[in-house]
Amino acid sequence: MTEREKREIVSYNVRRLERQVRYYVDLPGVLDPDVDVEIVERQIVVRAQRTLPESKRILCRIPLSAPVSQEKLRLCFECGVLEIVLTESGGRQ
Repeated sequence: MTEREKREIVSYNVRRLERQVRYYVDLPGVLDPDVDVEIVERQIVVRAQRTLPESKRILCRIPLSAPVSQEKLRLCFECGVLEIVLTESGGRQ
């Protein structure tokens, strides 16, 4: 298999609370150190390496509906779910 065929796209959910936005990304079979999160061009990019039941690269791109404060980015990974918490920094674009 090529690297492209091994990629897996995963689902996510969004919960908005006043100026705070929480994203929940399903990452079954991923261990905490295997997760990379960055904000690139008005989207959150999550890259991970799933090790169980087989090794696969995981990619999730989440569009942002408003500017966010990257300084207040908070991550929590528990039971195969990555929680990303961001604070909106201004009005919607």
